Amino acid sequence: MVTNLKPEFADAWYNKGIALEKLGKIDETILAYDQATKLKPDFAEVWHYKAIALKLRGRFQEADAAYEKAKAFGYKANPSSALSRPP
Repeated sequence: MVTNLKPEFADAWYNKGIALEKLGKIDETILAYDQATKLKPDFAEVWHYKAIALKLRGRFQEADAAYEKAKAFGYKANPSSALSRPP
């Protein structure tokens, strides 16, 4: 896995998070997104998807904070998407 070969590569952690989410491993997804944002704090798209994962875990305040970071870093949500913003 790329995260083992290049643990400093934020995009690899982002991609790992996406794969883990598709497998239903939400807690591991959040950890991967945490690593991506630790390496690249302004990674707006990761903040957005982290908000979704946090929402799935019922961590609504954290989800809202992650979504706000996504917006602050320039993420433009698709208004027609049900996943654009956690409630």
